[in-house]
Amino acid sequence: MAALLDGFGWSRQVPRPSLSVGKWNLLQCRMARVGLGLGVRELADFAKVSTNTLARFERGEPLKERTVDAIRRALESAGVEFTDGDEPGVKLRRKGG
Repeated sequence: MAALLDGFGWSRQVPRPSLSVGKWNLLQCRMARVGLGLGVRELADFAKVSTNTLARFERGEPLKERTVDAIRRALESAGVEFTDGDEPGVKLRRKGG
């Protein structure tokens, strides 16, 4: 839980978003997007989702599984390899290989 202050100075507890989405996580998505030099709009267009949808995903809000899959497929087809192990990460494939 994280504490937020509202406009009146009252503190309230809000749940933190889950970073895990199946076998990959939101940080991997953001790292992959930035590693490719893509903005939210470019990746959203490439994945055929709205910019709001991609932004919601990167904030940790739940999306339909097929939407999450579309984002992952778009990143993978652009040359991203997601590593899932003890230390999940992102690798960019070399061009031409």
